[in-house]
Order: sequence, then C-alpha cells, then structure tokens
Amino acid sequence: MNRNTAKHIYIAEIVGILLFSSSLIFAQSNQVSQGQVQNKTPQQQNQQASVSGTSQISLDLRKKINQINNPPQREMATKIALQLGRINQVSTDNSTNVLNKLNAVLQKIKSRRDKALVNGKDVSLINTAIQRAEIVISLARKAVLQQAKKTYVVDTKDISTESSQNVLVSKLRIQFHLVRDQLFDDINFLRFGVVNDARTTVQDVLRILSGIPDVDKEPGAK
Repeated sequence: MNRNTAKHIYIAEIVGILLFSSSLIFAQSNQVSQGQVQNKTPQQQNQQASVSGTSQISLDLRKKINQINNPPQREMATKIALQLGRINQVSTDNSTNVLNKLNAVLQKIKSRRDKALVNGKDVSLINTAIQRAEIVISLARKAVLQQAKKTYVVDTKDISTESSQNVLVSKLRIQFHLVRDQLFDDINFLRFGVVNDARTTVQDVLRILSGIPDVDKEPGAK
C-alpha cells in the first residue's frame, strides 16, 4: 500500500467517524423505545441516584393520572411520564458516545502529529488546535454529566383530582408540554451546543493536520 492510498484511507476513516457522530446525535430522540442498555454509563448511574429525591412527586403524578377515567388517555399519560426520563437518558448516553468517538479521532491525529514532528515538521499550529479540542471535549463531558443528573417530572400541585375529566386531562397535557419543552431545550443545548462545538474543533484539528506536508511520511523514509 503506497503512502497516498494509506493517507486516503486514514482521512476517510476519520471523516466517517465525524459524520457518524453527527447522525448519532440526531437519532437520539428515536431510540427511546429500543430497550435499555445493559452496561450502564456514569450518566445512568447519576440519574438513578437522583430518582429517590423525586419519588413523592412521581407518586403524586401517578395518582393524578389514575384519576383519568378514559383507559387509552390514562395509558398514554403514563407512557409520556415514563418517556421523559428515558429520552434524557438516551440523549446523554448518545452524547457520551459521540464524545468518546471524537476523543478516539483526536488520539489518532496525535499519532500522525508525532510522526510529523519526528520528520522535522512544524506542528505548533496543530498542537494549539489539539489543546483547544481537548478543552472543548472536557467541557462537553461536564455538561453531559450535569444534564444526566437532571430529572423531568411533571408538577401536579396545582392539578386537583376534584376537577372534571376535561379539566384534569387539559391541565396534565399543559404540564407535560412544559416539561417536554424544557427537556428538549436542554437536549438541544447539548446537540447543537457543546457536543457540536467538540465535533467542530476536532474537524479543525484534522484540517490543520492535512495541511502539513508529507504528514504520513514514515520517519527515515526518503
């Protein structure tokens, strides 16, 4: 395999991971119904640890839902209440996976950088870019951990079980929408904010790496 072919394969591999990271983020809302992952991430553990603090609110919500006389509406309300936490779990798990893949890309870039350094190339620009990418990825990880600790529970203190069925269902629907909107605002902050920033900085590092002459030249090769 000649050097040009090896370089093209390497770049294709990196670009593929970067593209995969983008598609993985956009798919996160569609994966809630695919089951739970057996190997739990730190995000899942953090979320489980915070469940006890919201158990009373959850019980109160279940009590209000049980007051709905219409079985399909009652079942739907229960599913929505359960999905709020699952969506956040899937979102943070996917964000962690994306950051792990971006970090793996960065490690491969470092290997190419080291080879260029041995060959006497100026790697000052790429060193700066790598440091920035590491900082951005670290900040993104912290944001994901904070998001994983959040719980999304409907506030039912202003919903009376003595209300009519129409009023009860209407107020629950309004509260579900409020919590859902907050959840997706937070998820989008990760998706289009810190995780996207991490992906962009790694792309910048790859661009700078590609601009180094003979970056794939083996040390000592002529």
